[in-house]
Amino acid sequence: MILALINLSGRNKQTLMVLFVACAVIASIILAFSLRWGHFYYPTGNNHLLLIMIASTILALPIFYAFGFYREVIRYVCFKALWHINQAATLYAVLWALIGFMAVIDGIPRTVILINWSIVLMSVGGSRFFARWFLSKENITDHLFSYPSSSL
Repeated sequence: MILALINLSGRNKQTLMVLFVACAVIASIILAFSLRWGHFYYPTGNNHLLLIMIASTILALPIFYAFGFYREVIRYVCFKALWHINQAATLYAVLWALIGFMAVIDGIPRTVILINWSIVLMSVGGSRFFARWFLSKENITDHLFSYPSSSL
């Protein structure tokens, strides 16, 4: 499966990254609300809050695109990319908060914005560095082509 991912075309890899970011953004918002309230939170009965949670991907994807998130090759991600991810996540969190507050949507605590920002930063940035580590040539050959030594 790993070799199949490595051998995907650049376009398909970008599509996978876009889908991952979309899922990570929505999951981070739900997780942020859940951590804030102390239980699993899903906005039933508040359609405006549910809409802004789902529409957050419409906000996040262009921001990450503008910061070059989908152009970089994961194997060559450096700490400069982490700075770009930090900038993109911060801009996303600030704009999401402004939209939520300007639209006067009830039920968005201010702490959710910080929690959401930190989870997006950790999930998107962390996933890139995990993929870089995992897809490095040394780790691929170590994980895929090594056989456990028998201890006799």
